[in-house]
Amino acid sequence: MNLSFVESPLQAINAIEYLNANHIKSTQCTFVVFSNPSVSSSNLQQIKYVLNLFNYSNCVTLDLDGGLKDLIKSRNKVIALKKSLSKHAVKTCILGEYRSLAARAIISQLKPLTTVVVDDGNATLRINRVCPVTTLADKAKRLLAKLFGFSIAPPSNITFFSVYDINEKLAYDDSLLKNSYYFLKNKMAKYSDSQKIFIIGSPLEAAGVVEQDLNLTLTLIKQAIVDNLTSKAQLVYISHRRESTTKKAAISNFGVKVLSLPYPFELYALINQVNTVKICGFYSSLFTNLLTLNNNIKITSYQITPQIIKPEYLDFVNNVYENYKNLSDPRLVIIPLVSND
Repeated sequence: MNLSFVESPLQAINAIEYLNANHIKSTQCTFVVFSNPSVSSSNLQQIKYVLNLFNYSNCVTLDLDGGLKDLIKSRNKVIALKKSLSKHAVKTCILGEYRSLAARAIISQLKPLTTVVVDDGNATLRINRVCPVTTLADKAKRLLAKLFGFSIAPPSNITFFSVYDINEKLAYDDSLLKNSYYFLKNKMAKYSDSQKIFIIGSPLEAAGVVEQDLNLTLTLIKQAIVDNLTSKAQLVYISHRRESTTKKAAISNFGVKVLSLPYPFELYALINQVNTVKICGFYSSLFTNLLTLNNNIKITSYQITPQIIKPEYLDFVNNVYENYKNLSDPRLVIIPLVSND
């Protein structure tokens, strides 16, 4: 038996990539989906879209977010699931969210032969297995979880399946396996290129990175028009599932077409049978993925002025842009915004 624990559409895609890379059939894997309704109402919808598209029908859904509060609140459901899954010998457990306490609690009892963490986008850059910081709050969480019968310590001997080069952040008994998107890329190779310029939306305000992001986004759109010598008619704004309807309406009223997709943008070419080759945005895990998926891609990442980023997110955002620079890929260009007003 093989298990995949996912909380986002991208995690589902990357779990499927790993399964195909290791010749594990869809009938040989059960997906455990933490619906995480606090993130977005469309989160679960997009995960199910991905699973249905690739014929993964064995699926169990739990209405929780993987954190300690929900783990304790939903402990009876989690315990029942652990009992059900423990009846089978588990070969491989795939985690989409490395920090998911609910997934750790279940895996600690199942004791799989192999534990794999698949890419979770930019959040993967936060992983540090060499010098993990254990705070008093972390110790308190582990103790509290233990009182309720759960072990939430990070698993050991993990295989990381990722597009990111995080070797320096892994423990001695971990390993890194490159995610080349071979399965998905082969399906898209035959399609022609779109002439549209796609702007990838970012939920900067919803995520707490900046105070407000509408004016920031409109500034990006204006600069993208100038930099590409184009017009609003050639732009398509792909909204993130966490962006508000008010923000999307304002962008539409500005004269730019807004699309809210029921699936992650990595699948756009597959669904629409046309490859997207011109991409703009602030930053997104999509950028790194598309560099692997499409050889002809051209990505412009507009750098946010550090002064408007909230202090608690400054290091993370800087690390994302620094990672782009370290890629040294001419297909990805970083341009500071002319203005953030």
